Amino acid sequence: MNYIKALSIDIHFYEMIQLSDTPIFIHSVFARTINIMVNSELFTISSNQLDNAPATMRIDLISFENFNLNPNDTIILTDSKMKVSDSLFIDLNSATLWKSELPRYPINNNQLNNNVHFAKEFTIEKGKADWLRGTNDKQTLFYDEMGRMLRERTSNLMDSFLFEDTIINLKKSMKLVGLGQGLTPSGDDFLVGVMLAFSTVDSNLFNKKDWALQVVQESKERTNSISYSALKYAEMGETRESIGLLIQALFKDSKEILERELLNVMNIGSSSGTEIIWGIINGLLVILKIGGLK
Repeated sequence: MNYIKALSIDIHFYEMIQLSDTPIFIHSVFARTINIMVNSELFTISSNQLDNAPATMRIDLISFENFNLNPNDTIILTDSKMKVSDSLFIDLNSATLWKSELPRYPINNNQLNNNVHFAKEFTIEKGKADWLRGTNDKQTLFYDEMGRMLRERTSNLMDSFLFEDTIINLKKSMKLVGLGQGLTPSGDDFLVGVMLAFSTVDSNLFNKKDWALQVVQESKERTNSISYSALKYAEMGETRESIGLLIQALFKDSKEILERELLNVMNIGSSSGTEIIWGIINGLLVILKIGGLK
């Protein structure tokens, strides 16, 4: 048995572990994360190589490889300890509490406008989603068509926010859910970014609250549990710490910091970070087009 200290626990994860009599099972295992299922909700135990995130506990471990952890293994909570299968014993008392909080949309749009356009060009040039550039590294007709659909449907949705109602915006959004490759499909990641951008604004632009909530409700049966969880928390205005720092950098006056945070988020997944950035950029561009908070 390996004894490990917890480093930080998100508020949602903390609330979950108070229900110590609730059955907990491993959902999926990756090199740097274990996803667990509690009452049909997904939570994550992550290595110290990753940043804080909603519904996540970080522990003082580099990797979960070589621990013989498998889906459906049981997790037991006892006296502020978590026993993961027969491999890990996690001390919860050592953890600090963490909660995702997004920065608020700035009063002055000028710096934001410059930063968003810089970030847009930077992401197209250096991002890991080749569909943004209209290229196809895999050189197959399938990926050509998928890339075309992503470019067309993301663009159509963002144009729609300026002119259409929630019902039409919802229909266009659902054409993105589940579209694309990866553990979290590209279309889902883009929608996560858009929701986060809209969440920085206190006013209910584009009836965004109803739109985001309906997207989450409709997507539950159309995408996987991991992607659905990201959408659910984005609708609540919550996201990974690194993404929050990126949005903060977009609102500040430092190209050096902005570039650093863009590169940090681009390292999330194979292309997920890039696609979330693209959603954030496009969401902020729509807000700017209507004059910010006017």
